[in-house]
Amino acid sequence: HNDGVRSIAFSPDAICLATGSDDETARVWDVDRRVCIATFQGHHGSVNSVAFSPDGARVATGGDDKTAKVWDIASQMCI
Repeated sequence: HNDGVRSIAFSPDAICLATGSDDETARVWDVDRRVCIATFQGHHGSVNSVAFSPDGARVATGGDDKTAKVWDIASQMCI
């Protein structure tokens, strides 16, 4: 991230970590490898909340732009 981190959440299997940031992005990280595996851009303002779906395939985000979005991790697309 290029700015402060507002929110973090572990995936259900604890393999990944999602983060939401003041840089208007959310990211998914591989915890063991310590690398970003997905970046979600689409909010206009800070991303204040992140949560994984129960199957770990999607991430929900909420932002200062008063929107909630659901992202597919594999395609990195908002669905």
